[in-house]
Order: sequence, then C-alpha cells, then structure tokens
Amino acid sequence: MDRNAESHKIHKGFLKKVDKSTKAISLDSFIKKNKIKNTIILKIDVDGFEMNVLKSCKKILKTNSPIIFMEYAPYTMIEQGSSVKEFKKFISKYHYNIFDLNFKKLKNINIIDGASTDIVLIKNK
Repeated sequence: MDRNAESHKIHKGFLKKVDKSTKAISLDSFIKKNKIKNTIILKIDVDGFEMNVLKSCKKILKTNSPIIFMEYAPYTMIEQGSSVKEFKKFISKYHYNIFDLNFKKLKNINIIDGASTDIVLIKNK
C-alpha cells in the first residue's frame, strides 16, 4: 500500500496497488479448484467492485446458494462504473433477497449519500 497516495475523499481508505501482474481468479474457478462443496458463506467488502465479484461466481450463485454478507456503498459502485440498479437486477436474477444484519427483509435500503451499511443476501428457497 502506498501511503503517499491520496486517500479516498469519502471513506479515507487507501487504494492497494493492483496492476497487470496481480493475479485474479473468479470465485467459480477458486471454488472448483479447491473442491469446495459444502455451504458457502461469502463476505464481500471491495469498495465498489461488488458486481465484479458477483459476476465471477454466477455458477455458484445458481448451484450452491451461498449466503452473502457485504458492505453496501452505492457511491463506490458508481465510482467503479456500476449502479444500484444493476446490482438489484443482478441479485433478483439469481433470486436473492436483501436483509439487514438482524435478518429483517428489506425492500429498500435507505442510506445517505456517501455512507455504507452491511447487508445480507439470501436466496429464496
């Protein structure tokens, strides 16, 4: 991490250096490679790259129905070229519902601009 880099204007975190030499693997590939077959719980906190992570595990979303805990920060999604609309459409396509950390189902996530909250995604059975 480059501490000389500017911090994020809202959450004050520092960007970890990622370049072409940084290896990336989809969650689907990781799960297959490591022969993970049991219940899967994902924790996603990737500062706006949530759609990248979710798209990397489409197969697992269909077959294993993981429970997903994630930080929800709409402003970071927008910064990274995604949107709340795209996120909601995607989780709906895979039949997930949104819950708060007390497992109360949420129809809407009320959040002020520039803030974040933790949510849980659970697939309809």
